[in-house]
Formats: sequence, structure tokens, C-alpha cells
Amino acid sequence: MKLERMLKKLIVTICVVALMLPSFSTVALAAMETEEGSEVKLGISILHPNEDVDGNRFGYKIGNRVTYRTYVNNNGSADYSTYIFCLDMNGKFPSEDGTKNTNYTSQGEFTTENSSLDSTKTNKIIHLLKNSNMYAEFEDKIAEVFAQRIEDDKDLIPPTTVDTIKNIITDDDLFFAMQLVIWEITNDLKLSDNAITYTIDEEVFNGQGTYPQKAELIAVAVEYYRNLASESGSTDNQNTNPTIKETEKTTIEEGDYLYVGPFHITSGTNNNFTVQFTDQDGNELSGYTLVDAPNSTGSRVTNIKRALDQDLYIKLPSNTTVTKIKMELDVEGIEETSLTLWTSDVANAQPLVSVESKPNDVHEETEVTITKPEKIYDLALRKYITAVNGTEITSRIPTITYNEVNSRIEYNHRKDPVLIEAGDTVVYTITVYNEGSEKGKATRIRDYLPEGLTYVEDSEINRQYGWVVSADGRYATTAYTEAYELDPFDRETMNISSTSVQIECRVNEDFEEGVLTNLAEIVEDNIDDIDSEPGSINIDEIDLEPYKGKDTNKDDLSDSNYYYEGQEDDDDFEKLIVETEPEPEPEIDLALRKYISTVNGENKERRPVVDVTDLINGTSTTATYTHSKEPVTVKTGDIVVYSIRVYNEGEVDAYVDEITDYIPEGLGFLVNHEINYNNGWIIDSENAETVKLSEIKNGTDNVTSTDFVDGGEVAEEDVVLGRTTIRTDILKYTEGGNENIIPAFDMTNNEPASVTVQVACIVTAEEELDNDTLKNIAAITGESDEEG
Repeated sequence: MKLERMLKKLIVTICVVALMLPSFSTVALAAMETEEGSEVKLGISILHPNEDVDGNRFGYKIGNRVTYRTYVNNNGSADYSTYIFCLDMNGKFPSEDGTKNTNYTSQGEFTTENSSLDSTKTNKIIHLLKNSNMYAEFEDKIAEVFAQRIEDDKDLIPPTTVDTIKNIITDDDLFFAMQLVIWEITNDLKLSDNAITYTIDEEVFNGQGTYPQKAELIAVAVEYYRNLASESGSTDNQNTNPTIKETEKTTIEEGDYLYVGPFHITSGTNNNFTVQFTDQDGNELSGYTLVDAPNSTGSRVTNIKRALDQDLYIKLPSNTTVTKIKMELDVEGIEETSLTLWTSDVANAQPLVSVESKPNDVHEETEVTITKPEKIYDLALRKYITAVNGTEITSRIPTITYNEVNSRIEYNHRKDPVLIEAGDTVVYTITVYNEGSEKGKATRIRDYLPEGLTYVEDSEINRQYGWVVSADGRYATTAYTEAYELDPFDRETMNISSTSVQIECRVNEDFEEGVLTNLAEIVEDNIDDIDSEPGSINIDEIDLEPYKGKDTNKDDLSDSNYYYEGQEDDDDFEKLIVETEPEPEPEIDLALRKYISTVNGENKERRPVVDVTDLINGTSTTATYTHSKEPVTVKTGDIVVYSIRVYNEGEVDAYVDEITDYIPEGLGFLVNHEINYNNGWIIDSENAETVKLSEIKNGTDNVTSTDFVDGGEVAEEDVVLGRTTIRTDILKYTEGGNENIIPAFDMTNNEPASVTVQVACIVTAEEELDNDTLKNIAAITGESDEEG
């Protein structure tokens, strides 16, 4: 088996070695002097120390040599974060007997030039130390070994987690395995005659819960490090960072877009990096697309980490204000390992090599200046409905804005279909704008008429603007705008020159229903337009009913704050919709009545008497509700309870989702009163004034603690003074339930179905008001049908 083959290469003997040693927490101090002259104190500790019943120390031995671990001593505290290995099994640590204090001096980077070993041995050690990563690489190896052991021994219960594994094989164990391999290289150790012995007290270790396979796993670590050292002919530090490959960058213009690049990142083994693009002001680049080719057929790149080792381009609108693009690459987390050789002038002193790894953060950047042709000639066209049957419509006129982000003029106006009937007339306005930096004019404008929409021959508007209709009636053309040369766009004042024409059309009398889409475009001009070609629309290739302009426009055409673009910027569309009027859907019809129920608990008998006669015979859309509205006389401190009843007079079941009550000055809302709590009232006024009942004259005379949900002291109960607003949604629609539903009116009943809420108030007025009356008003402010 794989594990058995490994174990045959390494003879493992379990035994006890008693060592009479002092405490190893501070034993054997020495010092290392850096190239800058500072000293680093060192200590050594026995690997896996333990004590037997007699207090003797034991640990790992290789042959007759006890194995120690060297550490940096920081003011008496052991720091094992820097790995320090001995390079000669036969050498000694100068302070090992505790009587000397010898300086270690750095010889710089451990190389074949300063090593006392031959180059082959030195390269093996360098490769081993630079390419091993202790636990990070050995965890998978341990898991592999246990998988093999389970295959060989079905009764074995293996460790189940990494933490369990680390209780078996510690950092010290792996250090020992690596130190063993280093001595095998430096001292030509041969694995025979028990030359290498792991001294482990099996009974004591098992008593501490250590797995008996510990020695076997150490053997696996040794074999792993041996194989790693034998690979010294390969390149050290296999980890590599991605880098920016410098390329000769250009700006390519195609259609409405610029392609800037190429940018190129070469891959590495480290994938922990970020890429950012910024503009000439250092702001994060926006409004761009990353593509893999400098043309319209290039594919969009959604993840730059999957597009390494290839040229990439930034795609921007041709009218962008970006003049420079910088690409920044930041790489984090890669480990760079350095080895330092330390020697002492003491005879037979043990040479040391220290291993330090630190992140090697990388920042690279490259940039390109954008070169593009100056924008000179540029006409744009917009079309919008301005009248139906002689009635002016102003809601569709474009709002013109200048987008500074991409230096683009935008015409924001809604494009949803206007509802119209057969035989109606509609007037369209068509406006030509000059967005360019030179004068220009549209010499011909064409308007395409869909089937069902006819040019009005005798229209005064059409005669004024000189429209000529084609023989087949499919379009009309005018040269009216030829007389108007438009001034350049003034970027300082944002003033844009324009000229307009109108055309009047009529919906055919026999057109029953459907969408009529009407297009207009510039078909001739006197310029070489930068971003459009006159007369480019092929009306036969357009499906007019669902047409929404440019494919990238959103489907919702009702947004007045959106720029619905045409195929190019010199064409535009408008839409009509002709519908057969459907039967009206039944509507919600709720009625609300409010009345005083009690004053200080005394019933006032003011509930409405309902007469549904007119509602049944159709002479009225509402029932007759008779109930007294004569003011009720009250005094300061009186408790008034109102009932608010909602009736359903309609043909569909309904919910009252919200009721709002407007409490006047002179009344107060009892915040924690049981009636108000049970009816779900909340205060809806931002600056409501709250007082205690004790602050109101006679405030505690007509209530007790049982009237309030908290059952507290009555004098401390809160009152919100009017004028204020409260609302409740306790009767609202809830998905999956219908406990609050108000059934539709049933003509066999004497009154409509209804629901009721109540509200409790206290009179706070201490003198007569101007109108002598406290008017408390309630209203339905939310309703829904049976489906919510």
C-alpha cells in the first residue's frame, strides 16, 4: 500500500529518552546581529517536551542528537512566526549550555555563493524552504493518507476535521520533519540501523488523546519534504502575479462608438487582484463597455478575470467627453519568501537559515489619450403629437437637456400611444435641431403614413407647410425647412437652434382598432452628418405596431423623463391607439357615515337609518342615510366615542384599506385608550403636541385605568391635542384572508353590508370656539376590490 511503502523508507521506533535539562522556556539565549547592526535574541526549545513521573524531560531525537526548535526571543516571549533551521547536525548552538552569549551575524540572502555546502545541497534546501508552506500544503496530504488508511483498515476511525488533524500533527511536528530532511541533505544521513529515532512516550501521548498514527504521519511529512527538495531543478517560487502588458494603443471610430485600446493583462497563478478604469480627472470611468475586438462585432467582456492574456478595448459613445483612460492593476496577497544565512565566529557553531514570507503587493498602471474627430455637422429630428380634433396637447413636447457625462443632447418626452377614435384628426409637430458646431439645414423631411392613417388634403396646416403626398399615399414630403439654416449649438449658453413643421392626418372611418405608428425622418440635408445618414429608414422592413424606436429603448413608453431614440438621431416616431370601447367594469362604491355613539358612556342613539329604495330602482347611486347631525353639548373632560361605519353600495366585494380621521382643535386623541388600540389608530401628524390627562381640566373625571390597555395611572396617560390626523388600516385586505371583506350590495337586503371602527376622544376646549362647534371629520383614504 502507498502508506506502507512510505513507512518502509523510514524506520520508526517508539521509545522513551530521559533528558536532564533545565526549564526550556528561557534556555540557551543567543543573539543575531542584522546587517543594520541591530541584535535579535534567540532561544531554543525541545520539540514536543513532556515529563515522566520522575520529572525527566524527553522529546524527539535524531540519532543521538536531541532536536530543538529555534525561536526569536522578544523580551522573554517566544515568537515562532519566523522559521529558523539548523544547517549542520554536528554543529552546536553557541549558547546551548547556557553559559555563552554569542552574536549571530547575517550573511544576507542564503545562496550558493555564501553557503558552505556544495551547490547541489544548497539548491535543494533553497527549493524546499521557498516552496513549502507547512500546514497550508500539508492538510490535503494528511487527508490523502487517511483516505488510504481507511481503504486498508475498515475499522479505523479517522480524524474528521482539520482542527482534529492539527491536534495530531502540530506545527512543531512539521518543523521537525523539515529539520530532519535538511540534516539528511547537509549531513548525508543514511536511514539504516535505526539511525533516525522518534522518541515518543506512547503511553503518555495516548493518555493526552494523541492518535497512535502520529509517527506514521510524521513519516508522510518527511517523505513529502524529501520529494519537494528533490525537485530543486525546477523553478523556485512558482507563484506569479498578473502583470500589465504594454501595448501601442489607438482610438478607432465605428458608427456611434469609439474603441480605445488595446489593454492587456497577462495572467499569473495569483488571482487575487482588481482592475479599475478612470478618466482624465481620476474619476471611475462610466458609460463604457469592455469588448474583445475594436468593432461592432466584438463580444462584451463581463468578467475581466476570465479575459486575461488577450487584447481588450473600451467602447464609448462617439460624443464622450472622456479624453484619457487609465487602467490600474492592484495585486494582493501573494507570498514572497526570503532566506537569510546566519553564522557565528564560535568554533563549530551551528549555521542557521531563517525563513520569512511577506505579501508582495503590486500596483501597475497604463493609460491612453483618446483622439477623435471634432464634431462639426449634426442635425437631429423629433416628432410629437400637439393636437387631437383641434384640442391642444402639451404633455408630449420634448424637454431638452444636456448630459455632461457623455456630452449628449437628450430629448425627453413620452411615446406611449394616444387614445383616439376612428374619424379623429391629429396634428403632429416635427422639429429639426442643430447639435453641431457648424451651420446646417434639413432640405427635405418625409413623414410615413401607416395603413389606417390618411393625409388630410384640405388641411390649412398641410398647405402652410407645403406637404406633397405620394401617389400611393404611403408618405408625405416637405421642403419647408430648406429655407431655414440653423446656427451651431452654443455649448456656453446651451442654446440650440431649431425649426418646426406640422402635418395633419385623420384616422380612417373604417379603422376598427389597433396601433398606428407614424415615422418621420430627414431625407435630405446640406451637410455630412456625423452620426446619421438621411433617408436611411426602410419602412417596409419595420413592424410598425410594436415599434419602439431603437432596440435599446425601454418597453415602457410612458416616461416623460426618458429619451426614446429613433434608428438614428434624425428620425422619430409617434403612436396612436384606436380601441373599441369595452363594457365598463364594475367599480368599487363605498360610502362612509360618522356619528357620535357615546358621551361619558351614555348612548346617544345616532346610528343612521338606511333607505335603499333609490339605490334599488336606479334613480340614485347611493342609499339615503338619515341620522341626526344636531351638535351634542359637551364640556371640558368629557369622553366622546365616535363610530365610523363604511357601507358597500357597489357591485363588487371590497375592502376599506385605510380610514383617516381629522381631529379638530378642542378635542384630544386618547393614545392608549382601549377603543383606539383595538381599532388600530396611529398618529399621522409630524408635529403633534402631546400632554398628560392630568394637564387637562377634568381630564381624569370620566375614565378609569381599565379604559386603557396599559392599566397604568390615569393621570399619566398621553393625549395628542388637535389639530391632528390619525389613520387606521385595521380593515385592510390581507392576502389569503377575507375577514375584513364588505360584500357587494344585495338588493334583497334592507341596507348595504358594512364594517365599523370607533375612535375615543376627550374634550380639551375650556371656552367656546368661534363657531361654537367641534367638527370631527373622517374619510376613506384607501380601498381595494376583493383581490386587493
